[in-house]
Amino acid sequence: MQYYLEAAVLEDSGDGSLIRAALSDVARGLDLRLRIEPALHDPAA
Repeated sequence: MQYYLEAAVLEDSGDGSLIRAALSDVARGLDLRLRIEPALHDPAA
């Protein structure tokens, strides 16, 4: 994740659009992980 965000900062054209897109991708990925991981550890699931 760190390298993905660093690359977005380096490659951004200056308007921040690539950085915003990368942050959005990371947030979406974390949200999915937080939704899936508890289900993996829940014996009732």
